[in-house]
Amino acid sequence: LTASIVGHQMKNSFLVAGGSTGDKFYSASLAVIPIDTAEQLARKYGNFRRCKSEGANEAIRSVKSMLLYAANHDIERTLRKINKLAVAGSNTIIQMTYMQLNIINYTIKGQETPVVTSSNIPSFLVKDVRIIEKNRNF
Repeated sequence: LTASIVGHQMKNSFLVAGGSTGDKFYSASLAVIPIDTAEQLARKYGNFRRCKSEGANEAIRSVKSMLLYAANHDIERTLRKINKLAVAGSNTIIQMTYMQLNIINYTIKGQETPVVTSSNIPSFLVKDVRIIEKNRNF
């Protein structure tokens, strides 16, 4: 992976709204809602995670997709655990320290040609991540 850092290091907490399955060239792909936004939605609508709730559409508009690259193996393991919880539908709250990446080139060992990443989903280098709470009730 060849990438450049865009901007400064950030530290934020999120409600993990979704994850991905299948083979991937990144550590995790998560759909997240900033925790402040999730708490506002919960105060306004109650359980906004139910598809038929009044807050569901507003929650969907608040979701941010992120392609995440772990800075080390421990972070990679934690991201995989978070992804499994997300795919299972757990309302997991995480805190993450990260930096946005501009992906320049990505090659897979043994392949001569680089992998083309045509995704419009922003990429981030995760320097630290921890699970704050699992199965949060809203």
